[in-house]
Amino acid sequence: MVSIKITLRKRNSVTSIVLFIYNIYNQVTGETEIELGYLLDYINKFGKSDSAARVSLSRMVKADIVVNENRDGRVYYKLTEEGLSNIEEWNRGIERFFARYSLRHNEWDKKWVTITMIDFKKSSDENQVILENLYELGYQEVDNNVWLSPYYQEEIKSLLCQINYLLSRGAIETKVGNDLFIKKLYQINGLRKKYQQFLTQTEKMQQEIRERNLQDGDLLPILFKLGWNFYDIVIDDPALPEEILGTWEGDRAVKKMNKFRNFLVSGVDKYFKNIN
Repeated sequence: MVSIKITLRKRNSVTSIVLFIYNIYNQVTGETEIELGYLLDYINKFGKSDSAARVSLSRMVKADIVVNENRDGRVYYKLTEEGLSNIEEWNRGIERFFARYSLRHNEWDKKWVTITMIDFKKSSDENQVILENLYELGYQEVDNNVWLSPYYQEEIKSLLCQINYLLSRGAIETKVGNDLFIKKLYQINGLRKKYQQFLTQTEKMQQEIRERNLQDGDLLPILFKLGWNFYDIVIDDPALPEEILGTWEGDRAVKKMNKFRNFLVSGVDKYFKNIN
């Protein structure tokens, strides 16, 4: 996988947790500002101390991810454009997966998209961004600067507009056979095992909620873990057409993810509204 430099993706760091909280808080309330006392309560749900949270918030202010403001003796932290950008990049990765996942269940035209980037230097920062976006769109590098996807997306044109490239669409033919080639290229066996692990992990989280009778605010770190577990897999999943992959563990995982997430978000929504 291409390494994507984004603050939100540093798993289990307080900064990652804080941005996750803002992401969910914004989704359920429409707000990007949280009073410090409430924010510390939310962070405490993850087993992080007030002192660790304050240190992280201070660093986030210096990094221009959040700004703080004192009003009427109370301190508020608000996301900056940079902070919002980090969250939007995270959400974009999930949205792109679901976009190609919806294509998986449509009738496929059997036309593969091949992109060859000409005189392309991977070392530059600008070109790294292009590679990261290609990967996030479900493309896989077949050979040096040659990328393959089963789907064409209009977004590709704007992504590649600053470089010289050749784009072709049509059938592919391989020496080892297309089925074996595609499954090896996209590491389908590895993805299958990851989805199976995700389904097992999700069952355990659901069992933990039942056994411990977890309520509302206690669901916040579980929602965080669920999102991470899911993202870690789907960022690598090209969501191949049903004509290539019929029965697929990813379908079960998406269904379980959506249902469980809706349950968790409902509880977290109540928590945010009751504590404020």
